[in-house]
Amino acid sequence: MSNTSLNCTHQGCPYTGDNLNEAAERGRFNQFKEHLDHLDSIVAPDGNTILHIHLSYQREISTDFIKQVVFKCPRLLSQENCDGNTPLHIAASHGYTDVVEELIRLAEALLDALDTQSGEVAIKILDNEEDIQSGEMATERAMKAVREMLRKVNKKGETALHVAARNGRSLGIVKAILSKEDPQFTYSANNDGETPLYLAFDNTWTNIVAELLNNPNSQSLDYRSRERGDTVLHTAVKRWDTEIVCMLLEKQSSLAKIGDVIGMTPLHYAALQGSSSMVATLLDKDKSIACIASELQDITALHLAAIQGHKHAMNEIISKCQDCCKLTDRKGNNVLHHAVYSKSEEVLRAILENSSLISLIIRKDNDGNTPVRVFKGLNIPLPSFILDGNTDAFILWKKLYYEIPKDFTIKSRFLWDNEDTSDVMKPGSE
Repeated sequence: MSNTSLNCTHQGCPYTGDNLNEAAERGRFNQFKEHLDHLDSIVAPDGNTILHIHLSYQREISTDFIKQVVFKCPRLLSQENCDGNTPLHIAASHGYTDVVEELIRLAEALLDALDTQSGEVAIKILDNEEDIQSGEMATERAMKAVREMLRKVNKKGETALHVAARNGRSLGIVKAILSKEDPQFTYSANNDGETPLYLAFDNTWTNIVAELLNNPNSQSLDYRSRERGDTVLHTAVKRWDTEIVCMLLEKQSSLAKIGDVIGMTPLHYAALQGSSSMVATLLDKDKSIACIASELQDITALHLAAIQGHKHAMNEIISKCQDCCKLTDRKGNNVLHHAVYSKSEEVLRAILENSSLISLIIRKDNDGNTPVRVFKGLNIPLPSFILDGNTDAFILWKKLYYEIPKDFTIKSRFLWDNEDTSDVMKPGSE
């Protein structure tokens, strides 16, 4: 039993000294018979009411007790504690699906009408004769009452759906909430910038993520995750979670085009990490995303794959979107420039062996340097595959290389190259 003191604070009540905590925990409604007209005045120092205490007690929960309390005092259905949590928040945090369903039914069945003269709460049953004559109005009012309860936020800015989304035992609760929600209503982020969808994914509850995405009302979800502007798809890609990525793309493929605060799309991050399978998954849904440049130096995913030395990811992009191969960054660097800066033999060789990309060899950056001049300026000797190569690309590369003065150096370093320039190329990175 909790040591929390649950006392009646109602003015004039002769039983204010009684500690009703155990009665609330165990659902003994008869012990509240002296307080039936002011049950909402029975609160603990932390603001917990009878229902909060009962739902927080780690034993069998009595839905009969909950119904008895709510029918006597409907206000308790949505009364908050000091943390702003309603009974629905508490039930969601413990994964009590049957309780959440009961609370929703009670909200549908009851409407709180404040009597302005007496100041007392009157109970209105929605299936009385008056409402039977106007069934549609009754249903609309009942649904409004339910949704008001579902959308209540605590001091963390979280609804019951947020709370349920981070709890692996709350799949049924997520279903119950979304079944009553308006598809046009968006569940936005909490105070930490986390949406219900993000919370479910962040806690690796794939079943809840799937339910959120597959539910008919899932369009009420906000796919944005945090203030930095990334989406759940960004996070799923960074975690190499192919299952979630496929779910998200199937539900809302446009997520692949959304950039974060620096314009980096999920494809940028897949390329940055060298995940060729993730790159393929994203491009199979929409090849045009390969042409999206970040706001940071107008870098494309192909540029990132090349500069990081990720040959397989780079080849995947090239094979699926030839149109992006001639794009340049803000400094005028094309993918071949990036390959040179990567100092990866595999990456440079992969591009030079692609006959359709031979024109990149003579393309100049904003300083007037071709990839060959950058190569020579970095004092990198010709690797054997170029020396021994006899294709047009290799022949052209050698010709241009030997035309450049031996003492030529480039004036500026590439943005991403923070390490000292090596005098040899790396044999491979994958």
